[in-house]
Amino acid sequence: MKVSEVEISNEHGVTLVELLASIVLITLILTTFITIFIQSAKTYKTSENIIDATYVAQAEMEKIYAVSVITNYGERKNAMISKPLEYHYLGKEGNWLVYEKTEDTYTIKIKLEEKRIEINIDDDKPPIESDMNQIIVEAFDGPEQKERAKMQGILHWGIDRQ
Repeated sequence: MKVSEVEISNEHGVTLVELLASIVLITLILTTFITIFIQSAKTYKTSENIIDATYVAQAEMEKIYAVSVITNYGERKNAMISKPLEYHYLGKEGNWLVYEKTEDTYTIKIKLEEKRIEINIDDDKPPIESDMNQIIVEAFDGPEQKERAKMQGILHWGIDRQ
């Protein structure tokens, strides 16, 4: 009796090398996507904090502007510490009067330039001192007091009283 040789061919399974290669590829792809998602979440949180701080700084700037239009230039220091603003006077930094208060989780620092803005209308005449000065509003967040927003502007004091 003759024994026939039967060729056995089984291609339904995978080899160990193929299995390891697929696991490595899947791990690399998942690691990449997880890293992207984590970075995206951090960026979102940072931008959310900056947007919130910008809103707080803008709201404070608008409150100060509303007070400045009904307050004379000479009364500006008292207006900053009384209602509705209620800032605490911290002192002077160079040519700036510095005020501070805490609103929600933000510390708001106001720098109000002490000197008036000079307006030069005609080159032949000396500049005119106006009832305007520069203002800087800064919003700080957290226990480390990291600056999150900064706005600058010019206030014209007592414009509605003229």
